[in-house]
Amino acid sequence: MNHDRTAIELVKSNKQVSITVIVFTVMVIAYFFPASDFNLFLPDFLVKYRIAWPLLTLTIAGTFLIPWPVTLAMLFSFAGDFMGAYGSFIGQMTCFAIAHSMFIYHFSVRFKSSSNFSSEKMKIASKEDAERFNDLRLKRIATFCISGSIAAVFLGVAISFVLPSIPAGVLRTGSGIYSGLICIMLATALLQSDIVYGLGALLFLISDMILGWNKFVSPIEYNSVLIMIPYYSGQLLIWLRASVDNARRLSSEEA
Repeated sequence: MNHDRTAIELVKSNKQVSITVIVFTVMVIAYFFPASDFNLFLPDFLVKYRIAWPLLTLTIAGTFLIPWPVTLAMLFSFAGDFMGAYGSFIGQMTCFAIAHSMFIYHFSVRFKSSSNFSSEKMKIASKEDAERFNDLRLKRIATFCISGSIAAVFLGVAISFVLPSIPAGVLRTGSGIYSGLICIMLATALLQSDIVYGLGALLFLISDMILGWNKFVSPIEYNSVLIMIPYYSGQLLIWLRASVDNARRLSSEEA
């Protein structure tokens, strides 16, 4: 497998990835059908918790196809979906907080390992090399600033509009911590300068913002669709991009 192949080519060439996407898509579509359509031929347990099965699919397949921090993020996302269907908002929020922590770890390690800004990785032997290093360093600073600013905007919205509507106490404190974590997750995703990771994280955050607004501020029409489609899409994009990272790592090891 050529290291320089595009992400799309890497995904298309892997049958396991393609099968995972198909199964995931079928599970997502099934979620949007009324429970009554399944109650006649499926156990109540499978029907009640069908919201969680798409992420279980990504978790199981991820064990073999993506880096372990992202697999753990998918696992805790599955647990969060399960707790949400069970009716425990605190449990749901806790599981997703752990999932975001795993994403943050993966994005941070990836950014550090793939960065070409370190002077140890660049041989500065001339004035041109020094200027190139300075340009890269400035781009890095700009990336930090832009990523942090975008995340700060979303955090500001959460603090200004959503958190004040949450009952004071453990729930508001936990929601504040969670809001900070998901915004950090977005910032670290944007640091990758990769549109797939960035879009996936952004969709995940938008889904959570709509969820919080609908639950604590004001009901939103078609909230299930507006929450779950960005959520599932964001998770799948992150999973697919992580599978490309893993394929490229294996390709490098084989070369």
